[in-house]
Amino acid sequence: MKKILLVILSLIINSCYVVSNTVSPVAPEITDLTQPDLETTDVKALRNNFYAGLKQQDIVLTSYEIELLKSYITTVPIGKWSKSDSSTALEVLDSNYNDYKGSFKDKQFTSNFAYMEDAVKFAKANLKTANYYFDITYYKKRSNILVVKWDILSKEFILIHIDGRISNYQITDDLGISRYIAIPSSL
Repeated sequence: MKKILLVILSLIINSCYVVSNTVSPVAPEITDLTQPDLETTDVKALRNNFYAGLKQQDIVLTSYEIELLKSYITTVPIGKWSKSDSSTALEVLDSNYNDYKGSFKDKQFTSNFAYMEDAVKFAKANLKTANYYFDITYYKKRSNILVVKWDILSKEFILIHIDGRISNYQITDDLGISRYIAIPSSL
């Protein structure tokens, strides 16, 4: 019995020795360090300008707020209007429609729902000329993030809320550089 246990123990020890001394494949040495950076200089500059612009306004975002901001710019609009603290979504839609329908010179909306359809279409559109902007004034007043989407060519402007709802669809020629700062695609 002792001989059998010694043989088994010997086999176990031997197999452990073989496994521990097995040579793993060696990765080839990397000698070419000239691979392009995955992030362009333009993206880095935009990100640096964004944070520098916030700092000039005495705004330093927490890591939580940066993650929240990332969520805002990747939120997919769900095709519904946003409610406010004191109004239903339909009341806000009616108010926005009445306040902003006149800003559209090229479009004559027949109803608040036609206005909303156009707003949803713009909110969902992936346009190279449209960008997301951080609302500095809103943040300073409420210590809360608000993001808008604005197209430099069509001048369309809309709020896209974190839950995917939208509001305040309008045409505005001037975004108000002192109030908004462009959010880079890579934070």
